[in-house]
Amino acid sequence: MTVSQLAEYLQISKHTIYNWIFQGKIPYSKIGRRVRFKREDIVRWSEDKKIKASYDERIPR
Repeated sequence: MTVSQLAEYLQISKHTIYNWIFQGKIPYSKIGRRVRFKREDIVRWSEDKKIKASYDERIPR
């Protein structure tokens, strides 16, 4: 997956993706000078980043 494809997939800007790469916040690979992402790595990474509310923190319905 390219930077553009990932930005569309996550619905964020390419600039944010590049910032995350520079900051080491997102898993990626380089092929020559090109940055690529594995969908499985991104799914796992995004699941790890989700905020998990405990039972007591949930909003009452």
